[in-house]
Amino acid sequence: MAENKKYWYLQLNVNFFEDERIDWLAEQNNGYAYVVLYLKLCLKTANNNGILTRQIGDMIIPYDVNKIAEITKMNVDVVRVALELYKKIGLVYEADENCNFMRLPEVPSMVGYTTQYAIDKAKYRQKKKQLALDIPQDNVQMIVQDTEQDIPSDNVRQELRVKSKELKYKREGEKTTNVVTLSQEKNKLTFGEFQNVQLTQAELDKLNKRWGTEQVESEIENLSIYLENNPKKKYNSHYATLLNWLKRDYSDEKQPVKSAGTQKRKGVQEI
Repeated sequence: MAENKKYWYLQLNVNFFEDERIDWLAEQNNGYAYVVLYLKLCLKTANNNGILTRQIGDMIIPYDVNKIAEITKMNVDVVRVALELYKKIGLVYEADENCNFMRLPEVPSMVGYTTQYAIDKAKYRQKKKQLALDIPQDNVQMIVQDTEQDIPSDNVRQELRVKSKELKYKREGEKTTNVVTLSQEKNKLTFGEFQNVQLTQAELDKLNKRWGTEQVESEIENLSIYLENNPKKKYNSHYATLLNWLKRDYSDEKQPVKSAGTQKRKGVQEI
């Protein structure tokens, strides 16, 4: 049976190269190499929440300078200098003080993904639309019925299984994106794209009250994607994890750390 694969991609802002941090990097010696390396690291961590780690068996190992140079096919000295520059201007920071994992904070907001089924469905719709334009109206219905067979049946069955799981938790009239299910353990609710982030209502209320719904929902989605792609990674408390991420990424005044366009990151000095 064919697998309904996921394809991850980056969405770059049209003024990416006008960002003052990217512009400053390009002005340095080997500047364009630093910019290319940054984009390669964004792509490498697109399905890992921007965290520079790899999993071998049960071990989660951070990428060091030599390994980054190997996978990006860049000079070791270029990588070493680039990482230090990234840290100074906020493109990279240490995500874990104990293990020294590095994280690219811009990546989660740049990432999107699609599935093989969605690609096939889009092709089918385009073909159907083209047929409607090319043939007399009386013949459209007959040909469309034959064309429906062009969609791989394995992918259709895969999508139906996914939909049936979603419908288990979907109340009549509610949108799938707003579905919240009740966990059988500790009376917790589940959240996120993959319904794998567990919080009590009281924990969610505390986070929303302190940082605001928008910031909390953003970090919940980041954690959901990370857990989905790292099934062996276990957290004793998703609330504690979100609390740590929110403290790191946002101020107590419910103002997100500036990270896009020409904004400057908090604590980054002019260079």
